[in-house]
Amino acid sequence: MIIRQHTAIGSIVGATVVFFAGLLISAENFFHSAQFNLKAAVISHLASPAMNPHGYLPAVLGTAIAVILLLPPAIFIYQRLAVTQPRLSKTGFAFISTGVLCAIIIGGLSPAPYTYDHVHIPMAFAIFICLSAGTLLFTVAANRLVSPQHKAMGWMLLSSTIFLVAVLLFILFLYFTPRFFDENIWLRNRAVYEWALSACIAVCTIALVLALGKFAPQK
Repeated sequence: MIIRQHTAIGSIVGATVVFFAGLLISAENFFHSAQFNLKAAVISHLASPAMNPHGYLPAVLGTAIAVILLLPPAIFIYQRLAVTQPRLSKTGFAFISTGVLCAIIIGGLSPAPYTYDHVHIPMAFAIFICLSAGTLLFTVAANRLVSPQHKAMGWMLLSSTIFLVAVLLFILFLYFTPRFFDENIWLRNRAVYEWALSACIAVCTIALVLALGKFAPQK
């Protein structure tokens, strides 16, 4: 089945809306009558049955559905890179699929509070790492496909590649340096980074879909 560009873009937009809507609904229950505070709106806390017993489900379902909705754009990108860049495209798609699987696992295990520290947090990092790595590999493959005549597209993809490398390295740094987080400092706040990284993945995916829209599907 060939995925069209408008379908891929619509899927990304839908994923973004569902994801952030789920978080905001869960935040409504999490903060009760208090004012919404982004620095305290850690996604893992909003989706925790222990920390948000009456409102965790929208965040969990929104995350799972949103990540699943990233599959159509991933297929769209893969279909335009598979012949000329088979290894990078297959590996990138494998990373995206693994991120989707991790999101489904988190959703299935969310009602069990005892899995939070040992399963939920590592899986949440795995989702960010897999989606970032998959998008990065797709972007590297797309860079090789762009001809010298498309300078603007080439610069956009190159910028996205550099940005995604930085994002992936930073996520790995955060995973191995948990003491970096400080909920009282914006530049070291866990919630700020979670929301920002989610938005960055969506923006980079849309940019990649737009860049590859001129190419015919190859497989």
